[in-house]
Amino acid sequence: MELIHLKNLSNTTSKLNDPAPSSSAVNKEMLENILDEEPPFSPEERRISNMVVEQAIQTDVVPSSLDVAHSEYLQSSRCLSFDPTFFTKGIGVPSVEAYEAAMVLSGVGDALGYRAGLWEYCTSGPQIHAELAELGGLEAITLKPPEWPVSDDTILHLATAEGLATGLEGDPLLQELARCYVAAMGDMEGRKPGPTSILGTSQLRPGEPEGYRIPFNPTGTGCGAAMRSLAIGLRYPHAWELPTLIRVSIESGRMTHHHPTGYLGALAVALFGALGARGEPPELWGAELLRVLPLAWDYVEGAGMAVEENAAAWSFFGDAWHR
Repeated sequence: MELIHLKNLSNTTSKLNDPAPSSSAVNKEMLENILDEEPPFSPEERRISNMVVEQAIQTDVVPSSLDVAHSEYLQSSRCLSFDPTFFTKGIGVPSVEAYEAAMVLSGVGDALGYRAGLWEYCTSGPQIHAELAELGGLEAITLKPPEWPVSDDTILHLATAEGLATGLEGDPLLQELARCYVAAMGDMEGRKPGPTSILGTSQLRPGEPEGYRIPFNPTGTGCGAAMRSLAIGLRYPHAWELPTLIRVSIESGRMTHHHPTGYLGALAVALFGALGARGEPPELWGAELLRVLPLAWDYVEGAGMAVEENAAAWSFFGDAWHR
């Protein structure tokens, strides 16, 4: 099976309308710089958390309630990385090649599962496997359009990566993500984007104050936000970046899926990507998500956007994971 390089994948199957000026070389250099960044704290866990709080408050990146909660999270045994020198040892973050592989394989899995729309809505695993066998198995497949295009999920995931690769932070990053999502909707022929993504992107107003926010949507419970969020976890893999990961995943998720069941899926995928990048065992990821959900609510409540509606719909996601 042909594994398409990320650059070729984005160039041949996901040309975004009016993309941000960039090149693969610039993005790769930026990613290398991100991976080489030294965390701004000493090995002592308490000092780590104190500096996280101080930095967050100074930059007004997240509500102060989340700063305090994150400080307590890092100080407690609930944080998966018990070794306080974990991040200063320079371990736990993969190479640039591994990051590229994660993006490429995400697109590969999407193209396989989508199969130009033939398998996307097929609910029978045995039927899909039988049809795959008739095709000669994975070894007989070459992933390229028109038989094997990527779906809207990869187009929007690449849009997320484009926005993150600009190096912007805070509101400018969210505005850029909104712009990228709107532009990406111009490349949806034959890709079957969901109605929630279509509606959400139509309501975005990138460039206007808080133009990345849309109204609460009682039916915005699908998985479209989750599908495009892996890159967020790859961009913010460290535990001290958790407040930023929470903000970016929630705000980017509710640019289309403004309902907790929808945008918490984006948080879950981003968090799992970060935990995977740090080398945390997958069997612990679900429990870690449940520990992070109270911090997510602190952010949603502090952000002050449709708090009452979000509160009324909040419990389902966590309850489902508990089950």
